[in-house]
Amino acid sequence: MFLIGMAMAHRGADLKVGGTISLRLRRAAPSILRNPAGDCFLRQSEVIYPTSGKSIVKFQLISPAWRLVLGLYLVTGGAGFIGSHIMEEIVRRGEYVRVLDNLSTGSKDNLSSVLDKVDFHEGDIRDPATLRRVFAGVDYVIHLAALSSVVRSIEDPVSTTEVNLMGTLQVLLAARDTQVKRVVMAATGAAYGDSAILPLVETLKPTPLSPYALMKLTGEYYGQIFHRLYGVEFVALRRPTPLPWTRPLKTSHHG
Repeated sequence: MFLIGMAMAHRGADLKVGGTISLRLRRAAPSILRNPAGDCFLRQSEVIYPTSGKSIVKFQLISPAWRLVLGLYLVTGGAGFIGSHIMEEIVRRGEYVRVLDNLSTGSKDNLSSVLDKVDFHEGDIRDPATLRRVFAGVDYVIHLAALSSVVRSIEDPVSTTEVNLMGTLQVLLAARDTQVKRVVMAATGAAYGDSAILPLVETLKPTPLSPYALMKLTGEYYGQIFHRLYGVEFVALRRPTPLPWTRPLKTSHHG
């Protein structure tokens, strides 16, 4: 709650080491404030007690500049084509963002314009230990990491199931355990199969025709169940293939 209150007063403010900010608080403040990763970055330097009854606490920045934000975003698959564009937009808005990507199909080159402004972690969504680390302090998750190829899923349904379904399940478990506020998942229009009805709408009955479509749809159902059972706020976006087709070859199977 401290970070939220501070962010509301100083949203998007970049501080230099040694600089100070003042917060008007109703209750006692800790002597040290930490960012979501657990790093110490603000130290209490002075407390003033005016007649209003609210204390004014001054904090001094004691570690490299930290962008004060309303929320911490995690983008899985953030080094892919769509993910990198989302990262750029979050950074443009002045928010703080963390990215998780195993670089099996994504590339750091896609993040060249923002790499120095994001918290990059190389790792796999199927690894619970990795997820526990990168989910620390996260408010919102944009889940894009996937093997996004119908053809590949037909040739290798096992890998598609492991990444697109079991990986999504691990993401949902981590979101539940760390009390993430919302998970937004990139689903797929392939869930509708070869529907002759256009335009596609959410009320159409899903008819997946490939392991890729089936695993993505099952991931949606998992998200709905996690919302009902555990209160995890979940949104699935059934997006079509982005056009024009401008993805580099290395990201052709990635979110």
